[in-house]
Order: sequence, then C-alpha cells, then structure tokens
Amino acid sequence: MGGRRARGLRRTLRRRRHRRAECRPRIEPPVRRDARRRRTILALGRDARRQWILRFRDDSRPRLCVAGIEKGSDRPASDAGAGAALGLWISGFGQSARLGGDAAQGSATQRTSLGGGAIGLDAAVLPNLLLGFAGGYSAGGASTDLRSTHVDTHGWHIGGYGVFTFDPNYISASLAFSDFDNYSRRSVFGLGTGETANANFGSRVLRARVEIGRDVDLFGLRATPFAAVETAHIWTDGFTETTAAFPGFAGLGALTFAARETDSLPLYFGARVKRSFALDNGWRLTPDLSLAYVHEFEPTRALLASFASAPSAAFTIAGARPDENYLQVKGGLRLDVSASVALFASFEGEYGGRTQSYAGRGGLKLVW
Repeated sequence: MGGRRARGLRRTLRRRRHRRAECRPRIEPPVRRDARRRRTILALGRDARRQWILRFRDDSRPRLCVAGIEKGSDRPASDAGAGAALGLWISGFGQSARLGGDAAQGSATQRTSLGGGAIGLDAAVLPNLLLGFAGGYSAGGASTDLRSTHVDTHGWHIGGYGVFTFDPNYISASLAFSDFDNYSRRSVFGLGTGETANANFGSRVLRARVEIGRDVDLFGLRATPFAAVETAHIWTDGFTETTAAFPGFAGLGALTFAARETDSLPLYFGARVKRSFALDNGWRLTPDLSLAYVHEFEPTRALLASFASAPSAAFTIAGARPDENYLQVKGGLRLDVSASVALFASFEGEYGGRTQSYAGRGGLKLVW
C-alpha cells in the first residue's frame, strides 16, 4: 500500500513539473534570434504603395515594416527589388531627333542620333531614401544638310541620383556631368574651288533635374501626377577650322567660332500610370505610361563666328531652336524574374511643331 502511494505521488509530481514546463515561456538570447532572422531574410523591397516590406524564406507572406514594427500584409510586392538594399544595373540606349529650321530666323534643320551604354549602383541607405551613382559612354552625330555640315561626337558621362519618399509623396533628384570630344566637317563652295573645312573641339554639359509627385489609387492603377524642372548648362570651346588639303592651315573659307555658353530650362507637368501583374510562372510584369506637357524657357541656340582671314568681322549663326511648348510621352515595361533579377525597357518621344525625338532604353537590374 505504501509503495502504491509513493508511486502515485511521484507520478503526480512529474505531471505538475511537466505542466509548469509547458507554461514557462522560452527565452532565447537576442543574438541567436537576430542571427536566425538574418539567415532567413529573402528580400527587402517596396510594395505598390512604396511601403517597405520584408520577405522571409520560410514565410510566403510579405511583412510590412512601419517604424521598425513588422505587420502581416497580404499586399503583393509588385516592386520587390526596386527598393532593395543594394542594386546594380546596366543598360543600353539610343536616340534619334530632328529640330526643324526657321527661315525667318535663318536657322537650318538639324538631325541628330546617338547610342551608348551606362552602368549604375544604388543603395537604400534609409528605409525611405535611395541613393545611387552611374557612369556611361555615348557616340553619335549631328548633321545640317543646308549648311553641308556634319559633326561626330564622343562623350563620357557620370552622375548621381536619389529618391526620398514620404508616402504617398516623393522627391527625386539627379545631377550629371558630360564631357564631349567633337569632330566637324563642312563643305565650302563658291570660292572658286571647293574645299573641306575640319575642326576638333571640346564641350561639357552640367545637367540637373528635380521632380516631385504623389501616388494615388485610380481604378486599380497607381497614378502619379508630377512636376519637374531641368536645367542644363553647356560650355563649348572656341576653335578655328582647317582645310583638309593642308592640315593645320586655315583655308579661304575657314571660320573661327568663339567659345560660348548655352542654357536650357524645361519645366514639366504630367502624370504617370502603372500597374503590376503576377504571371503564372511567378514572374511579375509592370507596364507604365506617362504623359507630360513641357515648356522650354531657354530655346535660343546661336553661334558667334568670323572668317579666319577677317576675325574682326564677326557675325551670328542661328541654330535650330527647340519648341517652346511640346509634348513628352514615355512608356516602359519591367519584368521581375525573381526577387533579385529584373529586366526593363522604355521608350521616350517628344513632339512639337519643330521637335521630333525618339529614344529607347533597355537593360538588366540585379538586387541583393
């Protein structure tokens, strides 16, 4: 009897200890918990509302981050990777443009074309601040048939950019510097014998842009009205043409061009719409379209020249002027293959009474 009582008492004590152990909270060292969380983070990005989210390898639902607190969110991460901690992108681009001449001003129609490539790196230094820098190279040409002139140009470019978001608003800014090496050829007629005048000169461009906008939901789309201002300052070195028949010597029709500075100041008012679609294979496709009215405050383009043989008799050559008011259209596609790989392509067109410009860009972005 005493043995049965002892065995029953031991069983009762074991059950009580087991219940206390089940109710006792498990306390893990913070270091272990943080280390496990770091190992399982899959991606950090922004959703369609530009809100920051975390994706974990063992959790199919994204977690919405608000002031450092994680909250469950069923909203798909349509921009996953766009705001990732670190991103590397590479792209190629091309452009063709036509600026119509104005007989009343004495300017001739100008056609330009160029192509090149760029590479950039950006990082989310804060949950709502993205900073990046980029560099690139381009080659192209410009021609004016009425003046029998053609210019080949090669340029190097470097710049930085940033985006600051305070939902649902944002401010973006960019600053770029370009250095060009230019080679011009001009056919000279009417001086008894034809000749070709050549020149080599440099030019530099400093360009900046600031844009503000606000995201709104519109019939299932993300609509973004925006306003932007750009400014560009161009420095062109002075030069004197030389004859192709006797390199280094000015011909009878050779011109001397003075160094000059030119400004451009366009203002943009427009709207952008975007929507993201989840594909059956897990990829995500995001098309976007924007339309903007543009007003150019500094359309004047002119050169100060003189004959090399008579430098004191200077005269002004009017250049093709861009329209003061024109329309800008942009369209793009982004394909997120995974949380860390995306392909993108875009088109940009500008249309006015004298202005016609077409540009395209495509590339790859990697995020981690």
